Amino acid sequence: MAIYEQGTFSATQRLSKVAHHEKLYRDWIKETLVAKMMSEGDQTPVQYQRVEKGKGDVVYFGLRARNTDSFIMDGPAEGNESELSTYSFSVTMHLFRAAFAYDAYLSVQRSAFDIPNAAMDALKDNWQENFEELHWQALYDSPSIYLYNVSGTFTKNATKATAKAAISTVANNGITAQFLSRLKGYLSARRGTGYPPVQPVKLKGYDKPLYVLITHPHSLTDLWNDGTFLTGHRECLARGKDNPIFWQAESIYAGFLILSSEHVDSSADYAGATAYGCEAKILGRQALALAVGNAAPNSSTSESMQIVGPVDIERYGSSKGIEAHCIMGLRKTTFNSVDYGSASALFIATDLR
Repeated sequence: MAIYEQGTFSATQRLSKVAHHEKLYRDWIKETLVAKMMSEGDQTPVQYQRVEKGKGDVVYFGLRARNTDSFIMDGPAEGNESELSTYSFSVTMHLFRAAFAYDAYLSVQRSAFDIPNAAMDALKDNWQENFEELHWQALYDSPSIYLYNVSGTFTKNATKATAKAAISTVANNGITAQFLSRLKGYLSARRGTGYPPVQPVKLKGYDKPLYVLITHPHSLTDLWNDGTFLTGHRECLARGKDNPIFWQAESIYAGFLILSSEHVDSSADYAGATAYGCEAKILGRQALALAVGNAAPNSSTSESMQIVGPVDIERYGSSKGIEAHCIMGLRKTTFNSVDYGSASALFIATDLR
């Protein structure tokens, strides 16, 4: 695990800094699932800001409420203008680090592979895994509402425990084509509920705006056994070996880009602690706000991430260490204490553990 560090990183520490640049950060995160959903604009699930700030600083993101005022009919515009309703959302920066150590002498000499490079690869893999985990932790931070089926009836509840207990073990309380169509209707028409609809996102490679639904791999197997869902693929997509029915790759259905991730929370305490289920996540615009600051605030250059080492460390004088650190702030967006660009959906799932 990466180490969450509140202290200030100093160049006088035994792991002294070396020169790096912005491209390092981008290269290390581009292979993660969330990296494919990041942009500096507000059209993607993760809105990214690169800022000249350090640990403890606060970065602000702007959220905009939906305007529901009517036209001005047969009257002057001046004096009858609508007010722009915006919300300032803050993210606090913290210093995140990951580090590896290895035997610099005997192990390096006897190994059949390159230990320094292996340590760097391990550090990169660890950083990517923990970077993605941070996003999931933010998404699971106190959701404001839970969406689910009760015997085919679309339901919502503000309490997860109540929602989990209400779901029965019948098959149609898993992820289904019917649930997806109702879910889209709910997300796109929250007008009058006190907060704006979740807006679909524009993702590279897709022509139309979509919602992103990320469920657990066990839950996804239920969708691929739903007859209505499979019929839709059979009728709407090209026939032949490239049809997703035959390879169960990512799917687009009812306005959703459907993905799966092992980070989706799953447990066996659904339906009164008698069934296995998961809490899937639906992402729209600005679901998460990510700010990345200067990894070396005292440096003459602005660097998002720094790699430190390999350098000698104080472990009997025979070990070397390598460290990566970055200053970031990450939060799930909320508007009037309600999730702004994301939602939670609870499903009964096939237990494949």
